[in-house]
Amino acid sequence: MISVFDGDKIEFTFDAGKKKGEKYTGDFHICDSPTCSCTSILFNLKSGRPDETEEFHFYIDVLKREPLETGIKAVTRKDMEFAGLFAKDISDEDWKEFYEFFKNVKKYIIDNTPLSKIQIDFPADSIENHSRMVGYYETFPYAEMLNFKLDDASYTIDDQYCLKTNCSCKHTVIGFIPISEDGELNGKTDYIYFNYINKTWEIEAHDSEADIARLVGKVIENKWHILFKERHKKLKTLYKMNKNDFKSAQKNSVAPVKKTGRNAPCPCGSGKKYKKCCM
Repeated sequence: MISVFDGDKIEFTFDAGKKKGEKYTGDFHICDSPTCSCTSILFNLKSGRPDETEEFHFYIDVLKREPLETGIKAVTRKDMEFAGLFAKDISDEDWKEFYEFFKNVKKYIIDNTPLSKIQIDFPADSIENHSRMVGYYETFPYAEMLNFKLDDASYTIDDQYCLKTNCSCKHTVIGFIPISEDGELNGKTDYIYFNYINKTWEIEAHDSEADIARLVGKVIENKWHILFKERHKKLKTLYKMNKNDFKSAQKNSVAPVKKTGRNAPCPCGSGKKYKKCCM
């Protein structure tokens, strides 16, 4: 049973098993990277008894509800055994509290980390040459979810953006993803191009029977077009700050061109000598 879970402090008493009644205190730490998709918390616990100095350091996956063997800090077999007992003793209610707390901390980190401190390896070649869109949740996995209900159906939004250097577009590709009753993402997803300035849109892919106009109405009703503008600006700023010098990388990646000799076959394929053809 968890009696204290505040800030980064925790007090825990085993309710069952061979450690029943034993109390442990300590702290916990959540990864402070706004782009990290991990679901682990590092716990540092020690016995509450004054004559006991043994400490335990372990990672818990708050989504899978199980100990993890790897992490930044070394985890011993003794730590893993304790972590297993700890995870088994945690109530369903406490697991839910852990996960909600974890998500809220990650949201705070995303919203408050200076852009200059965020390092992202953007796929520059795909963005510049193949018009690859970049999803906001692809970049920030624990950003605030944009969920809504329409009639008896629930949806969440997947918003993706163009970051191409010379592109000045003001739209996002929005995916309307159905959510099942148990909270899982399922069903066919409809995609639209949405201009967040003038709030116009056009269908990219319509695979379901949903009324797209009403779905878009929910976006405007929640004023998410304003949020899309902010997200696009944030991603474009990060891309500009983090991408490698694309032109330099492109230049360095091109193999030097071998000079064609005067009497060599012309590279155009005519069969004539270069000096008598394209020279």
